[in-house]
Amino acid sequence: MNPNYREIKEHLQKNNYRLTKQRKLILERILSNAPITSTELCRLCMPDCDRATVYRTISIFEKIGIILRITLGWKYKLELSDQFLGHHHHMTCLSCGKSFDLKDLDPIEKNLIELSKKHNFQIISHQLEISGYCKDCNKKIREHVSDH
Repeated sequence: MNPNYREIKEHLQKNNYRLTKQRKLILERILSNAPITSTELCRLCMPDCDRATVYRTISIFEKIGIILRITLGWKYKLELSDQFLGHHHHMTCLSCGKSFDLKDLDPIEKNLIELSKKHNFQIISHQLEISGYCKDCNKKIREHVSDH
């Protein structure tokens, strides 16, 4: 189990929620598959959890800051919040939908801090969304173009 598991369990208890069998299953799926869509999460939790239980749990986890939504255009995926995973950004493939974590963005983060100071602006949160094509999909696109 993920090293954050105990910390997340304590966070639930601190917010007056128990780690029920269904919540534990949903949390395990999030920990092993993040970022993940709510539809994918429902599918992975079947038949042990019904769709309503998964969505109620997502709502609770979002409300108390365990997970957050990564906005990808007009869609979103779910993953652990920065509190449990550490701040990072993503690249998402427009073809297959895979998301890749980007953790080595020090120059960008430093520029954001400098800009916020320059404009006397307090940043509470931010997301950097990078869309494109992963290595596998890019290869397929190039092969398709060269075939024509």
